[in-house]
Amino acid sequence: MNNIIVLGGTFNPLSRAHSYILKSAKRKFKASKVILVPTSDAFLLNWKQYDKASILPLNVRLNILKDYVKRNKNVELSLLETSGKTAKTIDTLNELLKENKDSKIYFLCGSEKINEIEKWYRSTDLLKNFNIIFVERNNDDVSFLINKNHFYDQYKSHLNIIKQNNKMEYVSSTKIRDLIIKKDYAGLEDLTFNYVINDLKKEGIL
Repeated sequence: MNNIIVLGGTFNPLSRAHSYILKSAKRKFKASKVILVPTSDAFLLNWKQYDKASILPLNVRLNILKDYVKRNKNVELSLLETSGKTAKTIDTLNELLKENKDSKIYFLCGSEKINEIEKWYRSTDLLKNFNIIFVERNNDDVSFLINKNHFYDQYKSHLNIIKQNNKMEYVSSTKIRDLIIKKDYAGLEDLTFNYVINDLKKEGIL
């Protein structure tokens, strides 16, 4: 049985932290591949309530992810959510499982999601049928938070934890967007990759 890591998100834009987390999870869980699932603009605007001006154009975010896929082995890009085929995490994971039969899927997310997942659509099915990897962020005590939330009592065998590298704690897409506005190229090189910066230049964003 193959292990597959799935990371959904805004990728607004891709950062060095995204890459570090993916490589750490892939190595720890001996995954055969990683699948990136960017979220749709509708999700960002309606659910996340992002200010439209803060969202990089979808084609730019996708082009950056395609560049990342080209540069990293065994990484795939899924357009299930940006195409509108799925909108809920459980539906996305079920579709990916259909495409990757006889695989064990690990859904990767930050520790800030621990108290949010139970509110998600069909959250019980999500925990029953898939595995979750929580990335420990902001010095969160993930084990404590999981044990405190009784929603997870029956599903602890499906829960996993990895720690964020301290050097990556300060890296975020929000900071990258701030540096884009300032046209701080040195700062951008510290938080993201040169090909990301080049893609932003090509689109006239930098």
